[in-house]
Amino acid sequence: MLEDISTEQVERLLERTLGALERYDREHQAQLIDTIRCYFACGHNAPAAARELGVHVNTVYQRLERIDHVLDSSAWRSPTGGLEVQMALQFHRLLRR
Repeated sequence: MLEDISTEQVERLLERTLGALERYDREHQAQLIDTIRCYFACGHNAPAAARELGVHVNTVYQRLERIDHVLDSSAWRSPTGGLEVQMALQFHRLLRR
């Protein structure tokens, strides 16, 4: 499925989907990327993500709202948007950590 994808295409995907979150995390010492990654890994279950992150569930809800605000959209919560963000998170994990 991804054999013909170039490094430039991956970088564009990362910038389009996670770039604003990366900048926000860096500028505000936030953990939005970690939060969205954990939220997906926990099956969109905020209480489970809170337990995994070691924070109160309200903190997770606030971070999810902040993600909506930073991305200027809640499209990442839809099936199609969520798939794109989850793919970007996997590339991010492989390339940037």
